[in-house]
Amino acid sequence: MITQIESEGPGTVMWVQGIISNYRFKAKVYPLHALNAEWEIGRSQISKLFLQEMGSRKEVFNWDRGLDIAAPDSTVQEMVDFLASTLAASLFLTEGADSVQPSRR
Repeated sequence: MITQIESEGPGTVMWVQGIISNYRFKAKVYPLHALNAEWEIGRSQISKLFLQEMGSRKEVFNWDRGLDIAAPDSTVQEMVDFLASTLAASLFLTEGADSVQPSRR
């Protein structure tokens, strides 16, 4: 569930916060793909993603234009994969994260 979206206007980069299962997340999502594919999680249009376990407040995943903290288990990885495959498409109303062209970042 998305709890907060910060944007400078339609079609611009968005900071998104929310809760998925027992984890908080914060993501920086772009309307277009990065010119350097290594800056994104797959082809997700996400350049930054932070996941924190709510009970312990432990950081369980962090991506900041590259992997900083890997998912410790398959449950967390499934959440990362779900967010990577759905956030941009739902925020920018595209048919899928791979349907747009690269942007300059």
